[in-house]
Amino acid sequence: MDFQEKLKAVYRKQNKIAPLIEGLEEEIPQQTLDDYYVKLNIIIKQNDDKKQGNYEKISGKKQEVEITNIFDQITSKTEPRRLLILRGAGVGKSTLMQFMADRWSRGDLWAEKFDYVYRITLKALLNEEWKENYEMKDRKADTLKCLAHYQLVAGLDSTEEFKLEDMVWLEKKEKVLLLLDGYDEVAHERDGIYKDVFTKIFQHENLILTSRPNAIHKEMAEKFGREIENTGLDHDGINHI
Repeated sequence: MDFQEKLKAVYRKQNKIAPLIEGLEEEIPQQTLDDYYVKLNIIIKQNDDKKQGNYEKISGKKQEVEITNIFDQITSKTEPRRLLILRGAGVGKSTLMQFMADRWSRGDLWAEKFDYVYRITLKALLNEEWKENYEMKDRKADTLKCLAHYQLVAGLDSTEEFKLEDMVWLEKKEKVLLLLDGYDEVAHERDGIYKDVFTKIFQHENLILTSRPNAIHKEMAEKFGREIENTGLDHDGINHI
């Protein structure tokens, strides 16, 4: 099995959704992404209002678009490569990122555009324990790559089948997509490992970053070619649940 197939296999195994209410796992059947998502409505911002240093609400003209088309040339002259997905807490940003990785792994989303997709939860940076799995030389070379690897193998029985050195990374960055979840969790951190991680992030061409709107400042917003509002489930999806 080549690396791409190993990567897809990991995401196919990670299609279970965390319980919405802790402590009731035995009473509430575990749900999968198929149980939760029928259709997603995502609204693309046009004419972004970035005059304020940060902002609580997403303003400007909005246009509904299917998730499969969020990288397409819709209103701009070029196809955006870096997308910023904004919404408040509890709307399902993390589940949306999990959904993207799952659908890519099954060949149903961006199969021709990206050969490698890495879903990274930025909140994990706040936990020092993950560093213990990597040598100092590897962390100095690319902390972000180590973090991506750690999260990939966290649910596997062994890391022997998924080695850090096997990961396809910046050497094929035009075919690599990073799904970066929860910028608002680490936005207050500016130095040390956080500075290094975000330097590495913007060496990549293709990014999707999720955050609460009030964590995004003008300087960060300007690094992205498109801002998107995640509206969560549509009416059909809610009925399905």
